[in-house]
Amino acid sequence: FAKENLKKPIHFSYTYDEETACQGAPVMLKELKKRKIDCSICIVGEPTSMKAIQAHKGCYEYSTHFTGLAGHGSAPDKGVNAVEYASKFINKLMELRKELKQRAPKNSIFNPKYTTLQIGRIRGGLARNVIADKCTVDWELRPVVIEDGIFVNDTMDNYTKNILLPEMKKVFPESNIKKEIIGEIIGFNKEEKSEAVNLVC
Repeated sequence: FAKENLKKPIHFSYTYDEETACQGAPVMLKELKKRKIDCSICIVGEPTSMKAIQAHKGCYEYSTHFTGLAGHGSAPDKGVNAVEYASKFINKLMELRKELKQRAPKNSIFNPKYTTLQIGRIRGGLARNVIADKCTVDWELRPVVIEDGIFVNDTMDNYTKNILLPEMKKVFPESNIKKEIIGEIIGFNKEEKSEAVNLVC
């Protein structure tokens, strides 16, 4: 490329930490802005067998933290078991996963065609005979349309606020459920007239 007489320059940018927290992307964007590099199109290198991908699902990642009241396992009614309430939370997510399959857009170009939801990790509890006062659920969404992300978040926020938390606070008023947003990356919709796709294809 350096030897060609190009009408527009070609820039190569590299990032890191893409599979965990995408911490490299903001650093790269800041550097591009600092260098006053304003590109008309962007081609992201992914293992796609050299096929142009014209759209991408969103990626929403969360950690939901449950705080209850510890106690001896022989008296479960005297404590607030964070693991048990986290389990109820997960069961509600699994109900929504079934609903998301029914909400698949008819013209979806993705595989699967619907928004996916999955639980990545659960952490909590000390021992079998101790009421767990802490638990964290790591979960994610891959929305095919932004409305699905809103639907899941609104449903879970209402379920947490109006069902789970009041039950926990009956026993221990300082009980808490906190949603930590790790990242909410909106998807890319397919554009019929795309300068980038026309160039690549």
